[in-house]
Amino acid sequence: MRHGHERVATVGQAHVQTGNADVLCFPDNSFAAVVFSQVLLYVGDVACAQKEAQRVLRPGGRTVILDTDWDSLIVNTKDSGLFERIVNACCDTFVNPH
Repeated sequence: MRHGHERVATVGQAHVQTGNADVLCFPDNSFAAVVFSQVLLYVGDVACAQKEAQRVLRPGGRTVILDTDWDSLIVNTKDSGLFERIVNACCDTFVNPH
C-alpha cells in the first residue's frame, strides 16, 4: 500500500485504497474507467469482479484488463528447467493463472 501511495503522491486525481474486487465500496456510476492490471489472477470470482466493475462505471465508461496467461509465456533461456519451476511456483500462488 505504501508503494501505491508513493506512486500517486504527485498525481492530483489519484487515490490508493485497498478493497475487494468482488464487492467494491463505491456507488453505482462512480467512474469513467476501471482498470484491472495484473489483478484478476488473484480474484476467486472473476465474473463477480467484472459485474462490480460494470456497476461502478458511468454509462459509456471503459474497462481495461491487463493480465498474463502463464501458459503463453515465451522466454529465451539456457535453463528451461529453472524457468519452468519459476512459472509453476508463480502459478501456484494465483487463483486463476490461465
